[in-house]
Order: sequence, then structure tokens, then C-alpha cells
Amino acid sequence: MGTGQSRRTGGSLTPAAVLRLVEYVGNNTQRAVQEITKLLTYVNYARPVDDDDVIRLTAQEQQASIFDMVDAIGDRDGQEAVKTCTSCWRIAIPCRSSG
Repeated sequence: MGTGQSRRTGGSLTPAAVLRLVEYVGNNTQRAVQEITKLLTYVNYARPVDDDDVIRLTAQEQQASIFDMVDAIGDRDGQEAVKTCTSCWRIAIPCRSSG
């Protein structure tokens, strides 16, 4: 994802930057292209984008999973379970008990 798009635009990303970018944007390819363009512009195409650049300029898109919530409940971590359920609700993943 990251290296092909960056080459087409005339820049490059370090392997660590690519991994971090994937971690932050997931499989949202449209957002990845936008972030790569932003990152390459930030470094003015003068050097490879590195991990620190991605951390500094890219918002992390963490999507909570119903499985994370179930794990927190299983671990008896009520605070984490509520936090994860709230995150699930925000991104419209149903977090209902089946009982």
C-alpha cells in the first residue's frame, strides 16, 4: 500500500513508517492515499517519511472490536469493557448482550 503509492508520487516511506501507517489507517485505502500525500508533502519529497513523521501527523483510527469488549469482560476489567463498548457504539458496532 504505502510504498507503491509513494513511488507513484515521487517519494518514499521507510518500512517502519509503512507499518505504522497501516496500523493507523487499517484497510481504508482512500485515507491511506491522503495520508501518504500529506506525509510526503510534509517532508517536501526530500527524504523518506519515517515512523516519527507518521506518529506526528497521522491520527490513529482505532476501531474497537466486540471481541475486545468480550475479552475485557472475561478478564473482569469493567473499566476497559465499558470503554470498548462505548467505542463500539460510536462506530455503530452493536454491543448488546444476547440474554
